[in-house]
Amino acid sequence: MALTLGKELLPIVDTGTRGLTAFLQGLTATATWLKNNWKALVALSSAIGLYEIAVHYATIKETLHTKAITAKNLAMATGSRVIATLRAAQIKLNAAMRANPYAAIVTAVMAICAGIALWLNRTRELTQAQREQQAIDKDNIELQQAGAK
Repeated sequence: MALTLGKELLPIVDTGTRGLTAFLQGLTATATWLKNNWKALVALSSAIGLYEIAVHYATIKETLHTKAITAKNLAMATGSRVIATLRAAQIKLNAAMRANPYAAIVTAVMAICAGIALWLNRTRELTQAQREQQAIDKDNIELQQAGAK
């Protein structure tokens, strides 16, 4: 029985041994190939790694750009609503001012006061300019009299 079992198992062991031998030869060939081409593999791995980093960077940049555009659009929409609200408030204020006769009187008094203040400032400026011109004229007269002697 042992002899029969050995005869039956011999082909299986033989096939397994040949498979293991082929595997070890392939592993040896792979190790030899890696030893001969390690520089190219390092360069290729580095290039793939850099490409991966560039893709992630571009994705992040695109995401940030999209978020920035979304924020800009939100700000513009909010600004438009604020402007519309302010416009409506100004229209209501204008209507209230037109309906209130006291506001017209106050506005007229303020305009008159502003006119008087402007007139006074201009008068002071002109008075100062006249004084400066009189001093120049006086100096010219003195120079003419000194030159005539």
